[in-house]
Amino acid sequence: MEFLLPNMFNPHQTINFKKKFVYQFKNTPEYEQKLIRSFFYNRLDGYYIDIGANETIIQSQTYHLEKLGWRGLLIEALPY
Repeated sequence: MEFLLPNMFNPHQTINFKKKFVYQFKNTPEYEQKLIRSFFYNRLDGYYIDIGANETIIQSQTYHLEKLGWRGLLIEALPY
Protein backbone atom coordinates (compact mmCIF):
# COMPACT_ATOMS: atom_id res chain seq x y z
CA MET A 1 0.00 0.00 0.00
CA GLU A 2 1.41 3.35 -0.98
CA PHE A 3 1.00 6.46 1.11
CA LEU A 4 -0.53 8.97 -1.27
CA LEU A 5 -2.02 12.36 -0.51
CA PRO A 6 -3.78 14.77 -2.83
CA ASN A 7 -1.33 17.29 -4.22
CA MET A 8 -2.67 20.66 -3.09
CA PHE A 9 -0.52 22.31 -5.77
CA ASN A 10 -2.12 20.28 -8.54
CA PRO A 11 -5.48 18.71 -7.62
CA HIS A 12 -5.21 16.19 -10.47
CA GLN A 13 -1.99 14.72 -9.06
CA THR A 14 -0.97 12.94 -5.85
CA ILE A 15 2.27 13.02 -3.88
CA ASN A 16 3.83 9.59 -3.32
CA PHE A 17 5.64 9.96 -0.01
CA LYS A 18 7.41 6.61 -0.42
CA LYS A 19 9.43 8.12 -3.28
CA LYS A 20 10.47 11.23 -1.33
CA PHE A 21 13.43 10.29 0.84
CA VAL A 22 16.18 12.18 2.60
CA TYR A 23 19.28 9.99 2.60
CA GLN A 24 21.49 12.30 4.65
CA PHE A 25 21.23 13.27 8.25
CA LYS A 26 22.94 16.23 9.92
CA ASN A 27 22.34 18.43 6.91
CA THR A 28 23.22 22.12 6.91
CA PRO A 29 20.26 24.44 7.47
CA GLU A 30 20.60 25.73 3.90
CA TYR A 31 20.43 22.20 2.51
CA GLU A 32 17.40 21.34 4.68
CA GLN A 33 15.63 24.46 3.43
CA LYS A 34 16.39 23.43 -0.14
CA LEU A 35 15.00 19.93 0.55
CA ILE A 36 11.81 21.35 2.04
CA ARG A 37 11.26 23.74 -0.87
CA SER A 38 11.98 20.96 -3.35
CA PHE A 39 9.58 18.59 -1.59
CA PHE A 40 6.80 21.15 -2.06
CA TYR A 41 7.81 21.98 -5.65
CA ASN A 42 9.12 25.47 -4.72
CA ARG A 43 5.64 26.70 -3.97
CA LEU A 44 5.61 30.33 -2.81
CA ASP A 45 2.61 30.03 -0.50
CA GLY A 46 1.02 27.40 1.68
CA TYR A 47 0.46 26.36 5.29
CA TYR A 48 2.67 24.51 7.76
CA ILE A 49 2.64 23.31 11.37
CA ASP A 50 6.01 23.33 13.13
CA ILE A 51 5.85 21.03 16.17
CA GLY A 52 8.85 21.41 18.45
CA ALA A 53 9.49 24.85 16.98
CA ASN A 54 12.22 25.73 19.49
CA GLU A 55 13.76 29.09 18.56
CA THR A 56 11.46 30.72 16.02
CA ILE A 57 14.02 32.34 13.71
CA ILE A 58 17.66 31.34 14.22
CA GLN A 59 17.17 27.54 14.42
CA SER A 60 13.84 27.43 12.63
CA GLN A 61 13.06 24.79 10.02
CA THR A 62 10.10 26.81 8.73
CA TYR A 63 11.07 30.51 8.95
CA HIS A 64 12.31 30.46 5.35
CA LEU A 65 8.83 29.31 4.29
CA GLU A 66 7.25 32.22 6.13
CA LYS A 67 9.62 34.61 4.34
CA LEU A 68 8.40 33.11 1.03
CA GLY A 69 4.77 33.84 1.92
CA TRP A 70 3.69 30.68 3.73
CA ARG A 71 1.55 30.87 6.90
CA GLY A 72 2.02 28.56 9.84
CA LEU A 73 1.46 27.50 13.39
CA LEU A 74 4.46 27.08 15.72
CA ILE A 75 4.08 24.75 18.69
CA GLU A 76 6.71 24.58 21.44
CA ALA A 77 6.21 22.85 24.80
CA LEU A 78 9.07 24.67 26.53
CA PRO A 79 8.19 28.18 27.73
CA TYR A 80 10.59 30.98 26.84
